Amino acid sequence: MILTTGQRTDIPAFFPEWLANRIKEGFVLVRNPYFPNFASQS
Repeated sequence: MILTTGQRTDIPAFFPEWLANRIKEGFVLVRNPYFPNFASQS
C-alpha cells in the first residue's frame, strides 16, 4: 500500500491512532482545499 499525505503531514504526526483506524476501516474522507464543501472518499 502507498499512502500519500502530501501537505497533510500533520496527520501521521499528530493523529496516528485516527489514521490507523481509517486504514483498518478501508476509507478516509478527504476535504478538497479548493472546494471546502466537497469531500471525496479515498
